[in-house]
Amino acid sequence: MQESQHAGIALTDLDPSEIACTFNLKPFQGRQIFQWIHRKQATGFESMTNLSKALRARLEARGLARQTTLEHAALSPKSGTRKVLVRLRDGESVEAVLLRDRNRVTLCLSAQVGCALECPFCATGQSGFKRNLTPGEIVEQALHLLAGEDLGERTPNIVYMGMGEPFRNYDAVAKSIRLLMDKDGLAIGARRITVSTVGETGGIRRFAGENWQVRLAVSLHAANDALRSKLVPLNRTHPLPELMKAIEYYTA
Repeated sequence: MQESQHAGIALTDLDPSEIACTFNLKPFQGRQIFQWIHRKQATGFESMTNLSKALRARLEARGLARQTTLEHAALSPKSGTRKVLVRLRDGESVEAVLLRDRNRVTLCLSAQVGCALECPFCATGQSGFKRNLTPGEIVEQALHLLAGEDLGERTPNIVYMGMGEPFRNYDAVAKSIRLLMDKDGLAIGARRITVSTVGETGGIRRFAGENWQVRLAVSLHAANDALRSKLVPLNRTHPLPELMKAIEYYTA
């Protein structure tokens, strides 16, 4: 049975201190395991050679180093864009994309399986909403995209612009951001991360209260309520004046 299929504890959902607490380990061991999974891209516990055999066996019995599998990857020879289809433990799947612009690499991550907002121009919105992703399922998209990439001293940019509305899965998205920024993992700077929303005003206001410098993007699509309500049905409950007040609050 593949690791991603058994009902173990998904370690990619946990930060170093949570790993240590969950498995009754010392703090430095939690950091070691986190480094193996995020920084060194270990997909199983056997390769974690600075851990004792007994600890590796315990992790193997109770945990998952990865909770997703790479179903398919497609590379554009011209642009270098790489799209991956990531299979989840329950059989659902999400897409994520690696984009290249000269020496810059940007990872576009999904926050949900499907989307409930039903924007008519969006294939994801038309497919319906299945469920929210966990923090680890979001982070693992980045790990799959970065597998085999030689970035040297550079770190990638992250944009939450894939499947789903990030602020409809706020807690998991916020935790995934902290996991991606963790110094023992990928250590991605806050200003390299952007969360995109189509206008969840409550999420924008909550986002303003976070103690970080993560960037916010708003997908406007139209500058008047009549047209925007056709393109973005959420605008019918959160029209432009309300959205602008939330943006002004965030900016302030």
